[in-house]
Amino acid sequence: SFQGILNCYKKGYETTPLDLRFVGNVTDSDSLVQGDMVIDLGKSETSYVTVEGVGPDATVNGWGIRVKNAQNVEIRNLGIMNVNSDEGDNVGLQQNNQYVWVHNCDFFYGTDRGGDKKKGDGSLDTKQSQYITHSYNHFWDCGKCNLQGSNTSDTSDNITYHHNWYDHSDSRHPRVRVATVHVYNNYYDGVSKYGIGNAYKAEVISEGNYFLNTKN
Repeated sequence: SFQGILNCYKKGYETTPLDLRFVGNVTDSDSLVQGDMVIDLGKSETSYVTVEGVGPDATVNGWGIRVKNAQNVEIRNLGIMNVNSDEGDNVGLQQNNQYVWVHNCDFFYGTDRGGDKKKGDGSLDTKQSQYITHSYNHFWDCGKCNLQGSNTSDTSDNITYHHNWYDHSDSRHPRVRVATVHVYNNYYDGVSKYGIGNAYKAEVISEGNYFLNTKN
């Protein structure tokens, strides 16, 4: 399984760059870790992992992608939908990540957990990570798009959000805690709650963003 390959790759015996390519509709697998494909590279500085969809209909259906202790990771060209919100985010950068690029992906909402998680949990959340770029992604009617930082002790720097399309989503575009973030050239269309949330001890540079029918 792809998770088995990643588990072996974490041991560091093989340093050849790894490219996992998905074609068509890829559903939940028994090999996943609590509903996620986990990219854990053990803080290796010599590992390179790409996760990419091939063609216009490559879909991660019913499971998420979790990145931790990783450097040099690229995730691209995937539609991600029907993620079990009890298990986690569509894509979650959990801790100790550097040089990660998530781009040209379509994010759809997850399963209904009620209340403020009626449309699922986070679409693309990041914490305790540096040198991260999220760009050219399309968020379709998502509830909570981008949480940057998990708590008051979570510090992240050099995080960039650019050229993302927030399409009738609700909030967190991104919501930032204890982080330095550059948000530019994003398109906010029909946002029902708020666009950019500059929260606890955050530094946000916002420029060139376009807001259409956005409440706050």
